[in-house]
Formats: sequence, structure tokens, C-alpha cells
Amino acid sequence: MIWNSVTAMTLIDMVIISLTLLAIRNIYMTRKLLKQLDLLSGSLLMMCGLVLIAMFYVADISVMHILPTFVSMDYAVSIMTRLHLSYNWIASAVGISFIIISILYFNRILYPKIRTLETELRYRASTDSLTKTHNRSKFDEILTAEVKRAKRYNHTLSLIEFDIDHFKAINDNHGHLHGDYALKTVVELARKSVRNVDHLARWGGEEFMIILPETELERAEAIAERIKEEVENFDFNKIGKVTVSFGVAEFRITDSEEMLIKRADDALYAAKRNGRNRVEVCV
Repeated sequence: MIWNSVTAMTLIDMVIISLTLLAIRNIYMTRKLLKQLDLLSGSLLMMCGLVLIAMFYVADISVMHILPTFVSMDYAVSIMTRLHLSYNWIASAVGISFIIISILYFNRILYPKIRTLETELRYRASTDSLTKTHNRSKFDEILTAEVKRAKRYNHTLSLIEFDIDHFKAINDNHGHLHGDYALKTVVELARKSVRNVDHLARWGGEEFMIILPETELERAEAIAERIKEEVENFDFNKIGKVTVSFGVAEFRITDSEEMLIKRADDALYAAKRNGRNRVEVCV
């Protein structure tokens, strides 16, 4: 019975020692990352708890297998019993306490970092890196939601599509850095004329979209005219005069997202055909 008990206890001790050593190794291997995340102190605290637990289980194995060679079995069993009842549980409790404290430390430091990183990743996934407007995928998501809302509650909804006139000439004559400057400046001017509930997105290249919830066609046309005048009257430094063409469409109850975009797109191309620097409305 004693041998069977010692064998089982030895196997359990070996499993615990192996797992703690593996955990210590993993902490050591990731020490550089943990340092970057300001988690090295908590990791060292956890490592202390793991080392403490491993040490006492190594001592447990040593006592079970070495002590009986020097003293009688009865005396060895009494020592092992006292060791388990009086010391090992204290060592394990202290080691586990270290680990729990380090986990709480991790949670305090790492959780805010994860939330910040999650927010940043969501922002990057939905934002155009140059103009800081919504990107194409985010635009599609918002337009789908707004079309559903307009249909459900019978609300008005308008869409403005615009792009910079002769934008290729700006890049060819002044360079791409000036082209980027023109894009960002036009976006800044457009933002002045829209509400917080409106959604400005980069559709592609020099083309942009503005989703205007609960906005009728006449109001959307007025917003487009105001943006056109803001851009036309702005001094773009070395670039010279920059103008923008607009297409405006209002949502119809039978519209899908694609149909609404198509009508705004048709209106934009009508503005291009009719001389640019103008607002055309799809009625």
C-alpha cells in the first residue's frame, strides 16, 4: 500500500513539476514581449510562485524516495505525513497566492491595453488612412443600415457623391504629395458642412460619398453647393484653383443600396459632362 501510494504521489508530483517548469520556460521565452507590454514585473511574480511550488514538489519526491534509505519506513512515513499536512499545503498556498496576484496584475495592465488595441484595430479596419474618413467597406456597412432604417421608419435619406476635378493633372503637374494634400483639404472643407450624424467616406481614388440620414433632396443639394463653394474659394497654395463636381440622389422606398448609388453616380457624371465644378441632382 505504501509503495502504491508513493508511486501515485510521485507521478502526480512529476506532472506538477513538469507543468510548472513549462510555464516558467514560456515566461522566459516571452520576456521581451512582456517587457514591452509592461508585464515583466507581474511575470516575475508569477515565476516566483511557480518556482516555489516546483521546489516543494521536488522536495516531496526526494523525501519519498531518498529518506527511506536512511531511516526506518515507519519513521519515513511519519515525516512524509507531517510534510504533507504541515508544509506542502503552505508552500502550495503561497505559490498559488503569488500566481493569483500576478494574474490580477496582468488583468489590471493588460486588459486596458487589449481594449485600446481592439479600438485601434477597429478604427484602422474602417478608416481611410490618408483622409481619416470611412473607407469603402465601412461605407457599405453604414449605407446598408441607413437604407434599412429609412425603409422601416419611412425616413428620408440622401446621398452625395463627389470627386475632385482633373485630379490626375494635380498629381502629374505637382506630384503625389500635393495630390494627397488636395484630398485631405477637400475632406476638411467638406466636414465643415456636414452634421455629426452624417457619414463621409472615401469611395475610391478622388471620389467620396456623404450619407445624409433624414435629409431630403433639396437640403442635400444645398449642402453640396456649400461644399462646392468652400472648395472653389479656398487657396490651395502651389496647386492653384481646385474644383469639385457633385451628384446628389434621394432614397426611394423601392431603392436598394446599389440603386441609390447608381443614381448619385449618374448625377455626378452628368456634372462632369456639363462642365464640372457643379452640382447635379437625380430626380
